[in-house]
Amino acid sequence: MFLLEDSRSILSTNFREMISFVKGLVAQFDISAAGTKVALATFGKKLITEFDFGAYNSLAEVEHALDFVHQGSGDETNIGKAISYAHSTLISHQRPGVSHKLIIITNGASSDQAEASKAAYLAREDGVEIIVIGVGR
Repeated sequence: MFLLEDSRSILSTNFREMISFVKGLVAQFDISAAGTKVALATFGKKLITEFDFGAYNSLAEVEHALDFVHQGSGDETNIGKAISYAHSTLISHQRPGVSHKLIIITNGASSDQAEASKAAYLAREDGVEIIVIGVGR
């Protein structure tokens, strides 16, 4: 699952780079009904589910959906709420023997730091591997 920060502190060029990065990464996997599943949400002040697991069953469909992900304009970075959402989404779609990866792309500190720490701890306790990638300055 991908979480992309879309607050106004992210430059539009950086946001497009985030989308390109996700496209490049998902291209490495077998996106299919029986293969890798991908979900993506954007977060800032609000969290928006761009697409959920199983919504798209081919790389072409995922890439097409990524072309329609637009940047929001909030002024907060609610990483804790985003991780909590991703955690519950990953758990509700878990498949036996399949690892759970959460990739967060952000440019700054969380507006809800205590909640972010707690949410990350709980997700890791349930076996979710969290990878955070910085973008911008």
